[in-house]
Amino acid sequence: MAENKIVVGFDKVDWVEKFCQLARGVGEVIAEFWYGAKSQTLPWTSCFAIGIVFTVVLLNGWDAPLWGLLDVAQYRPISFPWFQIYATPLVFSGFLGWCLYQVMLKRRLSKRLTHAFTDAELKSRRGKFPTFIFDRPLDTYARKLRLGKAGMSKDKFSQAVPTLESSLHVYVDEVRENRVGGTIDILYSHNEMDECFKLENIHDIPTRKITVGKTRADTLNIDINSVPHILVGGLTGGGKSTFLRQVITSLYVNNSKYRFSLIDLKEGLEFQLFENLPRVDVKKTASDAVGKLELLQSMLEDRLKILGANKCKDIIAFQKMDKDKRSYPDGAPRDVNFDREVIVIDEVAELFLAGGAASAQESKSAREIIGRIARIGRAAGLHLVLGTQRPDKSALDTQIKANLPGKLCFQMSDNASSMVMLGNGRAKDLPGIPGRAIWQHGLNMLEVQTPFLDTDEAAGLLEKYQKSSQQQKQVSHKNSNSTVEQRG
Repeated sequence: MAENKIVVGFDKVDWVEKFCQLARGVGEVIAEFWYGAKSQTLPWTSCFAIGIVFTVVLLNGWDAPLWGLLDVAQYRPISFPWFQIYATPLVFSGFLGWCLYQVMLKRRLSKRLTHAFTDAELKSRRGKFPTFIFDRPLDTYARKLRLGKAGMSKDKFSQAVPTLESSLHVYVDEVRENRVGGTIDILYSHNEMDECFKLENIHDIPTRKITVGKTRADTLNIDINSVPHILVGGLTGGGKSTFLRQVITSLYVNNSKYRFSLIDLKEGLEFQLFENLPRVDVKKTASDAVGKLELLQSMLEDRLKILGANKCKDIIAFQKMDKDKRSYPDGAPRDVNFDREVIVIDEVAELFLAGGAASAQESKSAREIIGRIARIGRAAGLHLVLGTQRPDKSALDTQIKANLPGKLCFQMSDNASSMVMLGNGRAKDLPGIPGRAIWQHGLNMLEVQTPFLDTDEAAGLLEKYQKSSQQQKQVSHKNSNSTVEQRG
């Protein structure tokens, strides 16, 4: 009897242990689904496609021959409850298979980490290795590995980076410490990303396109007709101003008819490089900025009337029309070229927040005009590039942000700021590398190294245009003096 009791006792322990293992396994699968959906790395299209295939097979009974082939046709579920239990895993097999694959990779990584820690001599004085907490995807290429410190300092982990990279065959972007939680985050990828990306030839950028940056796999260029407005956010020194300088310079030198309205309420320091250029108008005060925005709003309304009169859906369709066939409604200017207007505002919060550089009325007017341009400006060829260091709700109008399809976010100091910009905390997890940012367009989110273009290089590219501008001004001045002399 005693032996039987002992056997039963062991059976109970074994059953409880197996149940716990099953629960942990289910929990890991659910967690991988959650992380994949949150980080937008879950292949929704492929998983749904697999589910649709199995649904069609089950509804048509095409699985029956397989049961017969295996000589178990009599066991094929037919009644509703059993058939539902049988069919549900098959319908969701795409998602289930992807999650199980991620769990397998995670467990394999956990084993590899033990060997890597041994190679790197990453062990506490008590002989403990760092504990594995999770390994999550951040985007298509980057991941975050969280470890328990086991009483070791961040410096010890940083010193072990070369060995960890070699042992795990990865590239580590940054080691980050969370002292409150007693954990270490290692941001890494299987593809190396350059810490500085310089454009070989700015003239190689296709017309109407902007180089956002270099991903771990390719150079990312966007068409301003597809992504007409961009919001750029980030801390001081992160690369926001350098990116704006590169965007203005590349669009200017590659598009001879584009016009630029540049607004900087910090005495125009960021845009003084462009002040003496033709086709560029720089505004440094709130009143001048609002005045310019009002002119742009009038331009927008005029262009929309012209597009409507010619039954054109956008500026591209209008430009393809023969000039002789174009019609103009009463009061609308004959702007036959319909040049694109690029409106760049550095630190838009200075314009949106009353009581600072702008008055309450100026702030209200600016919000209304920019909001309208964001909603319908693309068709008429008006494009917004708004920069901000303060992406909080008070400084960044929610409706305006919703109409800015492209978002480039450099490193943020906290999750709240990243949430306002991107809808998630991804920007806080960026390594502290100048120029490193997150590009978001629709559901796509990528880590990029934005192009570096310093002030001297930009000045060299723009020099010939500034000379021609000065020559035009001198010719204009001589002509005006000649006219005065003749009148005298």
